[in-house]
Amino acid sequence: MSLSVYKALLRLYPSSYRAEYGSELLRAFAESHRGQGPVVAALAAIGDIVPNALMAHWTILRQDLHYAVRTMSRSRGFVTTVVLVTALGVGANTATFSVADAVLLRPLPFPDPNSLVRLCEGPKDGSGWGCMNELSPANFRDVAAMTTKTRGWGAFTGGEVNLVGFGEPVRIAGSIVTPDVFTVLGIRPLLGRFFDAGALERDENTVVLSYGLWQSQFGGDPGVVGKAIRLDDTPRVIIGVMPAGFHFPTPTDQLWTPLVLREDDYAERDNTYLQAIGRLVPGATFEQARAEFSALAARLQRDHPETNAETGFSFFRQRDFVLPRYRMMLLALCGASLSLLLLTGANLGNLMLVRAAGRERELAVRAALGAGRERLVRQMFTESVVLALIGGIAGVLVAMLAVPLLSHLVPNTLPLAE
Repeated sequence: MSLSVYKALLRLYPSSYRAEYGSELLRAFAESHRGQGPVVAALAAIGDIVPNALMAHWTILRQDLHYAVRTMSRSRGFVTTVVLVTALGVGANTATFSVADAVLLRPLPFPDPNSLVRLCEGPKDGSGWGCMNELSPANFRDVAAMTTKTRGWGAFTGGEVNLVGFGEPVRIAGSIVTPDVFTVLGIRPLLGRFFDAGALERDENTVVLSYGLWQSQFGGDPGVVGKAIRLDDTPRVIIGVMPAGFHFPTPTDQLWTPLVLREDDYAERDNTYLQAIGRLVPGATFEQARAEFSALAARLQRDHPETNAETGFSFFRQRDFVLPRYRMMLLALCGASLSLLLLTGANLGNLMLVRAAGRERELAVRAALGAGRERLVRQMFTESVVLALIGGIAGVLVAMLAVPLLSHLVPNTLPLAE
């Protein structure tokens, strides 16, 4: 029993080593472990063969690596061509997939991102894409109150301000948001707090900073909460700082001020300047919510024909807030990169075949000197792996250079970090 185990474990050795020393090792083991129990003999066989087999493989690998380096140093043109072709194929596909993954596949950095939905005004029939028209405060208030398939609607609009009082004035992109926006997104501030929905009059002249703005303009001061700053000509008090990964509604927003909607803001139903974000209620599907908003649009068309006769709602997932042309360009780029990868593989295969044909005499001499088929295959495989590793590393460098160029295909409508 123990001899059969030992004989099976001998297959861990390289075949050339096993053919030369296998019978002798088997005989020595049988003599030294005669009379021992099967369990003890099996454990002894494992302890004897496993480390020695690993050492034998490592010795051959070192020899193959040394030989591969010498061979490639004599064929620098071939090596350069293989590395460049591999780098092009790997780099292009890595860069393309990195951008496509960020835009089309990777979940948004919010809790339960698949339930986040956006709402704007659109054509009467509900067709169109994205925020073709923004919401009026009156329509926003009505649909937020009437919907049953979504919850927690928050409204926001964009704007730019000048931060003054800290050296040269700085033009900063920001957003004006209702407190519900932060609640819907499910994000906690890094420092301080958010706007208080129950006391917006008190918080009207406050501001929440992004992590980047906190670092660049305030030096990451942990005592920044409570400090007064001026945005344009308006004094404001810093009440919070967002975490580093928070970007909403666009990656360029660096601060948020409170949006206070008063009764006068609801007077004109055609005064459109808001966008809205909410969540699907648990158990509701996106299709059910879309159907509900179509019904709500029809109801508002009947109730307010003077302003809503031709108004519908554009309702979509936050994940899908990507212009169709961006999506099409990314998919086309992925297809082109895949084709390039296939061509790269075919070209590399042809190069390696030509290389092997040119080394026919060398391989014949090595075989005549006693190298078996396994030994020759291992050598060729080792050289291929070395070339692949060098080409792969070069491909990663190519991808690092290409990603900033392809990042222009990432739409600023997605709240993704640069």
